[in-house]
Amino acid sequence: MRLDLFFKLMLIFSSLIIFVRLVDVALIRGEYFSVLASENKVRRIPIPAQRGIIYDRNGVYLAQNKEEVRIVRFEKGRAARFVETEGGVEISKNDVIVHYPSRDYPGASTSAHLAGFVGEASKDEVGQKGCSRSIFNLGDSIGRLGVELSYDCELRGRNGEELVEVDTKGGKVRELGRIEPIKGQDLNLAIDIRLQERATRALGGRPGSVVALDPKTGEVLTLVSSPSFDPKEINKNYATLAKDKSLPLFNRAIAGSYPPGSTFKIVSSAAALEEGTIDENFSFTDPGVIKLGEQSFANWLFLKRGGTEGEVNIVKAITRSTDTFFYKIGEMVGIEKIAKWAGKFGLGKKTGIDLFGETAGVVPTPEWKERVRGERWFLGNTYHVSIGQGDVGASPLQIAVATSAIANNGIICKPTVKKIDRERWIMDSCKEIGLSEKTLDLIKQGMVGACSPGGTAWPLFNFSVKYEHSPESTPAKNIQLACKTGTAETGKKDENGKIKTHAWLTGYAPVDDPEIVVTVLVEEGGEGSDVAAPIVKEILEEWFSNKQ
Repeated sequence: MRLDLFFKLMLIFSSLIIFVRLVDVALIRGEYFSVLASENKVRRIPIPAQRGIIYDRNGVYLAQNKEEVRIVRFEKGRAARFVETEGGVEISKNDVIVHYPSRDYPGASTSAHLAGFVGEASKDEVGQKGCSRSIFNLGDSIGRLGVELSYDCELRGRNGEELVEVDTKGGKVRELGRIEPIKGQDLNLAIDIRLQERATRALGGRPGSVVALDPKTGEVLTLVSSPSFDPKEINKNYATLAKDKSLPLFNRAIAGSYPPGSTFKIVSSAAALEEGTIDENFSFTDPGVIKLGEQSFANWLFLKRGGTEGEVNIVKAITRSTDTFFYKIGEMVGIEKIAKWAGKFGLGKKTGIDLFGETAGVVPTPEWKERVRGERWFLGNTYHVSIGQGDVGASPLQIAVATSAIANNGIICKPTVKKIDRERWIMDSCKEIGLSEKTLDLIKQGMVGACSPGGTAWPLFNFSVKYEHSPESTPAKNIQLACKTGTAETGKKDENGKIKTHAWLTGYAPVDDPEIVVTVLVEEGGEGSDVAAPIVKEILEEWFSNKQ
């Protein structure tokens, strides 16, 4: 009898539990389970938006779109996924075919560091917030470098989607609706792709960089980093490229920090003149070498041929790149004031260019040396800084910007790779750095002298160019250049025990109305006059041969 009662109570208790559960499912959470059932039947397929096209200043493609077909497959218990089509995968009736935009780069490695590349959203990025109006979806392309990264939100557009009803096995039943994607914004750059290609050929695969600017606006006309890579193959070859000791993924133009050598003498000259330490009448007799205790600081001419320059003023010192003159004025003006003027020229800080990965470089001071190295500052350190050696570090872009301050009569503009509204940009992004007309005139005279017979940049003497479409009988036109060579010691030695040097040249043209600044660096390339100057010549020939 007691056993029968126990079973009856258990039956009543079980029935009560089932009843409560039914009430919960049908009444209290019925709507929730109805939505859940509906969501299990409806799948959302993102329709990727086409990215905006990237053009150069003349309307030539740097990045465009091509279409590829991708297959989306639904399977029971799994989220929608892309199916690899290689190897002859059979397409089932339940698969959804998506016409997918992919990226194409006609310029390939010529403009890889500038245009950049895109990569598919990773598992960690899917569902994360990207640009302000959307999240990253399965298969989304995301900018990874260069302009593709900097302007990703503008270029990316807005994805559409297709709603598909599926059965309990994941098979497609029907299409329920479609929202069309919105293409991303096109982007016009200031880059001249012909100039970019010529600069790439002139470098010839050597490690280095070329930067060309419009000094009046800061628009970047050319930005080359070598060696480079093919952005169309980057996603397959990334692991190999990342381990390559030649650093093809490294953007030397904006991220490299190198001793600028004698190109820095523009800054030292400005500091000495603006601080009133010297004027146009100051002269110095070159002894060939200056001794500080057991250390010797020699002029390049003394080291090469045992010669001296005689009486040297500021113009001749720039023209002939007389190291001893700059050691002397560096001692007279002092490191703090040199550092102050280096900052005014844009060194030791980022330029603000619209590309990621820029270096600030280094302008050393006694405080910096104490903080970073734990060492005292000596006069020899000032000597080194005065000629752009020692711990000074600058990118090719920074040297181009500093040069534009002379070309543009003491005004520096923030560099931009994007084509801009000229008047508004000048108003908002250009500033005076405080150079007097006298200082500008003296430095310009010295830089013109460096590109003229008797100067250091011998490949640029008597520069002339013939217009591309002019008659054969038309004489070449002479164009006056202003420039500064640089040969910066690296501290490394070659197999013969000779110290390796970076080859620099920075300059602008024409002198009376500058329209282009060109800065070239060849890593461990040798002499600036022998190696960098011929590259600058090729670039200027390309630029002016099309100006008629």
